[in-house]
Amino acid sequence: ATLIEVARWQTVSELIAGSLSNNDMLCTQSKAALISALQVAGSLSKRRAREAVVTLLKSCELNDLTRLKNLIDGSGTYHNLYKLVYNDITCKAMRRSILEHIELQAMQQRLHLGGAVGMKLLSDIDDTLKCSGGRFPAGCDRRYPHHAVYPGFLQLLRILDRQWSQDQFACNIVFLTARPHVYKDVMEEQSFGLFRNFVSTGWMHSLPTLLPGRLLPGLFAACTAMCLKRRAWRWVGRCKYATYLGYKDLYPEYDFAFFGDDGQGDHLAGQAMIAEQGRGPGPP
Repeated sequence: ATLIEVARWQTVSELIAGSLSNNDMLCTQSKAALISALQVAGSLSKRRAREAVVTLLKSCELNDLTRLKNLIDGSGTYHNLYKLVYNDITCKAMRRSILEHIELQAMQQRLHLGGAVGMKLLSDIDDTLKCSGGRFPAGCDRRYPHHAVYPGFLQLLRILDRQWSQDQFACNIVFLTARPHVYKDVMEEQSFGLFRNFVSTGWMHSLPTLLPGRLLPGLFAACTAMCLKRRAWRWVGRCKYATYLGYKDLYPEYDFAFFGDDGQGDHLAGQAMIAEQGRGPGPP
């Protein structure tokens, strides 16, 4: 990221174009590193940088594309694939080109394998991964101490993540939370700090990615919860469902499982996921 930030864009462009044109000298891991560097350096405000990202993504096919996407999601920061495609890539035509390429490669993978590549495990955080201690607005469960991890939950994720192995990287744990993205990684870093601690202690087998919520639905729910009770979280639930649809379009080669509690819209989001017929639209 530092090299890309200080180098002239012509140098970066020549590095990417030259490597791809010369028998694709960049390995999948190098491509993921370049894309992450462009995100971190803030270079994606430039159209040429966004075009370079599209070129790098479309240069990968089948299993290489799946690995590239997982590597981007496994960076351990809020700069993930969802943010890249739906926020950083502001051009709708570029975004459509990326999603069409992803869908085509996923269809071929499913036909070849006769099913899904693996399973993406989507989960809420408060009162699902760890207990809120009944502290509003995080949750209402008082059965365990505040911040206590629910017994057996991380082991369940490890069992269900059949694709993961020490020899083959995969980022299949995805936390879908109501906590909003505010500024840079102010809100997300608290969660990633917890995740890194879990991985370093061996509690969690793989570093997850995080799909944050939206500010306005969360504020509305927090302000009206005393009057509307659980109905206040309907908007949050709809936003979680919309985020799920967008994420699903990024990984059509996977099946999905969702873990949530009975608050903050998880129940509504889960019902919408079950009732979904065919492919839904991406996030509004």
